[in-house]
Order: sequence, then C-alpha cells, then structure tokens
Amino acid sequence: SNQSTIIQAQSKKKNTAQASKYAKRANSKAKKKDYKGALSDYKRAYKLNPTPNYKKRVQQLTSIAKKQSRSKKC
Repeated sequence: SNQSTIIQAQSKKKNTAQASKYAKRANSKAKKKDYKGALSDYKRAYKLNPTPNYKKRVQQLTSIAKKQSRSKKC
C-alpha cells in the first residue's frame, strides 16, 4: 500500500536528521577526547542511519577508545 511507503519514507527522513544530530554531538565529544561518549553517539547514529561513513567512525573510535582505556590503566 502506498500509505505505508510514505510513512516509511518520513520516518527514514526523521532518522537521518536524528542520526546527524548524534554524529555532531559525537564529533564535539571526540574533540574533547571523550572517545567513549563519542563512540556511543556514533553507534546511535549508525543504528538510525546505517551509512558506511558512520560505520567507519564507529570502527575508528572503537580502536581509539580501547587504546585510551589501556593507557589510563598504566
């Protein structure tokens, strides 16, 4: 049915907007070296809008966050 297609398109649009808000917040957290916070925001963004770009950021931040938690223990 056409109605459900329209609803899907609208919610996809909403998700994309929501995802970019999370991505923006993640970027400012990453600038402050809050990599764990940035990672969780990027994961949310990726769930809402699974783009290759968000996936790449999640992977990058995962390894940075791991390194950071290791260096804090020393």
